[in-house]
Amino acid sequence: MQIFEIKNTSKSVVLAGHSLGGGVASLSALWLLSHIQTTSPSTSVFCITYGSPMLGNEPFSQAILQERWGGNFCHIVAQHDIVPRLPFAPSSPVDVERLRALFVQLALQLSDDNKAELFDKVLACVEARFGPAAGDDHQERSRYWPFGIYMICTDKGAVCLDNGMAIIKLLYLMLAEGSANSCIDNHLKYEDYVTKVWLLYLQKRSRLLEVSFSESSSESGIALALQSSRISSHQVSTSMLLISTIL
Repeated sequence: MQIFEIKNTSKSVVLAGHSLGGGVASLSALWLLSHIQTTSPSTSVFCITYGSPMLGNEPFSQAILQERWGGNFCHIVAQHDIVPRLPFAPSSPVDVERLRALFVQLALQLSDDNKAELFDKVLACVEARFGPAAGDDHQERSRYWPFGIYMICTDKGAVCLDNGMAIIKLLYLMLAEGSANSCIDNHLKYEDYVTKVWLLYLQKRSRLLEVSFSESSSESGIALALQSSRISSHQVSTSMLLISTIL
């Protein structure tokens, strides 16, 4: 009902979420995009996620591309964040339950041993599927597949990609350079991590945007995404819906 209310009174709707909240935001955006095709085709929809797990397989991604919705999604991923790589983790019932238990504890405090266990399991599976020795089993490789634009952030800057295989390869290569501690810390500190990238860019473009920015990575990220999608910042000043679910 809140989305409907905003849609009926605004020209633009932005949804954002962190971790599982990013998955909720993406699904909500897809639902809204399909709904407005016939009811409000002039409404702009944009979704920004932070450290969100992937949602579907390659056909799911292709369906989004066919609808020309890929540009409506911007997924922000920290360099070593473990969560966007979790869908590539083991698929056996025992391993799934163990990883789920570790994942639930992310909001609390994992022991060093648990961090190492989580990191080693995910890295081993990603390497087996997408590393140099990976085979060409297309069905296995496409179990989960990215869609939209991925902005992968490091301390030195960021890179934007929209090619599924390139995104997955880079996710693997960056995770391989991480550690048990960094893979968890990156997921829980997006505000500090991403702000470094946003503010450097936005300070240079503030005159074009005609707005000033706070130190909030969410506000900065949304403003940047709106600019790239040609949505005026004035259009969304009163029409922003944030889904910020943190584990």
